[in-house]
Amino acid sequence: MSEKNAALAATESNRALAPVLGGIEITIKKRSGAEEKVKVRQLPVRLLNDWSMSIGDEATLVELYCDKIDKQREAELRKLGGEALALFQKLNSGQSGSDLEKISGELAMTRAKIDKLNSDARWDDELTPESHDEIVRLGYELNRPRFDRWLADRQNAIGHLKATYKQYLPEHPLVNPPPAPPPASPGSESLSPTSPQSSAEVTPK
Repeated sequence: MSEKNAALAATESNRALAPVLGGIEITIKKRSGAEEKVKVRQLPVRLLNDWSMSIGDEATLVELYCDKIDKQREAELRKLGGEALALFQKLNSGQSGSDLEKISGELAMTRAKIDKLNSDARWDDELTPESHDEIVRLGYELNRPRFDRWLADRQNAIGHLKATYKQYLPEHPLVNPPPAPPPASPGSESLSPTSPQSSAEVTPK
């Protein structure tokens, strides 16, 4: 058996054992030329929501699959995101004069910190494109079927809960949600707690 065929056979064997082993071990290559053995995980159920929230962000998916998420960085981003949201709400609460200028400056500083964290090198940045793609492919194969089952169970549970509330608590928001807020004023859709315009456009002239 050739070396290539042996590697393929080993991968297929690992895939069959993935539910038992919790994933598939592969050797990835880095741009520096170094190699590293990692496990592409079959994620535990508690992380399936994180998986769904990361769809479209392949760098985060790769790091999630291989348990390489920088937890300190993620915690700091969540903290700064909360601070940015609070400052953004203050900007839209009728502040004026020096208070408005102070809050705008604080928001700009918070955004700069977020930008800095987002620009820092990550584990996924070290991988070759081929290794990145292989992790994405294996991670999807291992986790999409489980996610589909998890989502179906969740939707069924919500449907059952709605039916119960409709019978016993017909005025509950789950049965009768509150009306949607009025449409945003022209131009306001471009504003967000972390967008560059969110501080600049409200600064007094």
